[in-house]
Amino acid sequence: MLSSTDTTSARNIQRNYREVINKVIRTKKPVIVISHNQPEVAIIDMKTFSDYTKFRNQQADWAFLGDVWERNKHLDPDKVYKDITEIVEEVRQEAYEKRKKAKSSR
Repeated sequence: MLSSTDTTSARNIQRNYREVINKVIRTKKPVIVISHNQPEVAIIDMKTFSDYTKFRNQQADWAFLGDVWERNKHLDPDKVYKDITEIVEEVRQEAYEKRKKAKSSR
């Protein structure tokens, strides 16, 4: 993987920080910083970082849903649907009552 990615030394970062950063921004390709012949960090542009962060958050959401499904797979789906529908309706009714009360107290 490193063969297709640009690399630079930690010393070069110290001496030519702006040049390396500009290259990452211009090419949209990461630069791996090497220290003592070992990759230490990757420098990436903000769009790539943002995309990565969104992807990780989506993965976490799906993992959470998978965990919920796993914990509840023994339950009858029709009963779960009925229970959830009732709870959602209760929450909606409570929200409606709060809005109604807030309007009447003005």
